[in-house]
Amino acid sequence: MKEMTLLPIGEGIRADKIVPDTNTLLIYITTTAAGAICPLCGQRSERIHSHYRRTLADLPWNRVAVRLLVKTRRFFCDNRTCQRQVFTEPLPELAARYARKTCRLQHVFYLIGYALGGEAGARMAIELGLSVSPDLLLERVRKVAAQTSPPEQELRVVGVDDWAFRKGRRYGTILVDLQRHRVVDLLSDATSESLATWLKAHPSLEIVSRDRAGVYAEGARQGAPQAQQVADRWHLGKNLAEAVERCLEPHRSHLREATPLLQEEGGAVWPPTKGKSYEAHRKECRKERLKRYQEVVALHEQGVSKRQIALQLGLARATVLRYLHHDEFPEIAKRKARPTSLDPYKPYLLKRWQENCRNGSQLYREIQEQGFSGVKSWVLRYITGLRKAQADAPPPKAPASRLVACLFLSRPARLKPKQQAFLNDVFVRCPLLKTVYELAQQFVGLLRSRKSELLASWMEAAAASGCEALSRFVASLRRDLAAVEGGLSLAWSNGQTEGQVNRLKLIKRSMYGRANFDLLMARVLPMAQAA
Repeated sequence: MKEMTLLPIGEGIRADKIVPDTNTLLIYITTTAAGAICPLCGQRSERIHSHYRRTLADLPWNRVAVRLLVKTRRFFCDNRTCQRQVFTEPLPELAARYARKTCRLQHVFYLIGYALGGEAGARMAIELGLSVSPDLLLERVRKVAAQTSPPEQELRVVGVDDWAFRKGRRYGTILVDLQRHRVVDLLSDATSESLATWLKAHPSLEIVSRDRAGVYAEGARQGAPQAQQVADRWHLGKNLAEAVERCLEPHRSHLREATPLLQEEGGAVWPPTKGKSYEAHRKECRKERLKRYQEVVALHEQGVSKRQIALQLGLARATVLRYLHHDEFPEIAKRKARPTSLDPYKPYLLKRWQENCRNGSQLYREIQEQGFSGVKSWVLRYITGLRKAQADAPPPKAPASRLVACLFLSRPARLKPKQQAFLNDVFVRCPLLKTVYELAQQFVGLLRSRKSELLASWMEAAAASGCEALSRFVASLRRDLAAVEGGLSLAWSNGQTEGQVNRLKLIKRSMYGRANFDLLMARVLPMAQAA
């Protein structure tokens, strides 16, 4: 462990005195080494040419700025063949050549810029007593990244995924060392050629974990033919869920007929809809207004003045006066409907409705022939009102196919009784969906148990099930069979890679438009050990 000192003083350096100045602490330092080594020819010299003083900024003490006034020397070079006759005494542990800040202050700037970026890092630095601009922090991060080469370590297992420069328009590629849990590189595009070029430069690779994208599959085949490709299990489950959802779409009528079995107390249907209906909102607002009205009346009967009632309840004085001028709770008058061009045709629409003509498009065409010049949505809205008025309790809508697909892939033990009853009723109405459910449960079991030897028999059963969506899913598995078998037999997955992509997104979005590729790479890659 490196020894920590209050002052950045190594061998050959002595602190002479500390002088407090206005908002600054001055520390006078003298170099005491007997000689120095010429940086050009490497010959040691002890002949002093002259002295000069360097001023270096150092870490603050209790948010007070610190300046090091270093008295250092110039030496003659005794090598007559050297092109440099006089050289400056180097202080590698204190500061770099021509630098005006100590090494440890520069390192702190790098740590702040790497962790927080420019704007946020500058704000943090001010709280720590450091005066630095966002540009200087980012420049320091870039400089360290350019000067630091990553350690040469053999890669055996790498995860590949894409990330968005701008979603839907431009994408890059991230590569993660799954053994060491760190990002190893970023590519500026998401093509098979760039991935293949990168993989060829790492011949030690044994496993490439990826999603189901064909671009990365082709890049891995070209760049690392010796490596075992592994299809991520989460993406396999996602592809299965999409296939099940496509299987459910043609059978919406069966789902709708079984929906009442999901009915909860109070009429709610699983899954609960977000938000409140307009009528429920109106009832809650009326309840609140009635409560305020009763409070106003009660305070007035107690002899409280109208002004005090308004102040106490937080109401406008005009509202209090309006409440007290009424003997009972004043209801809000319903807004009168404005006349529309559809009004002359409503009797005809009502007549056709009573004749069991419920097709809104057909009714719209009929009144168009009679001279109606409005839009079709007016007719559909009027027909919807007639339908709601006629139905005492309209049947609930069937749950979305995506949500039913979640039930197909869930563990049976985790299903609620009403959800299980819903599935059983659907299976009675449509035996094909029961077959799809059984196949989906079997594939999910393969993902959990990682039994790749059962995959071939499952694909044969799914291809012969009679479900077109499952047949297409099986065809995609066969095209990528080696990677799918690797995903079902090996423990590696792309979970780490997805986490690194989330970290990259956080860094990119926190940089306020300064996320150029070189700077983004400098902050995403592991922190440099020596800054």
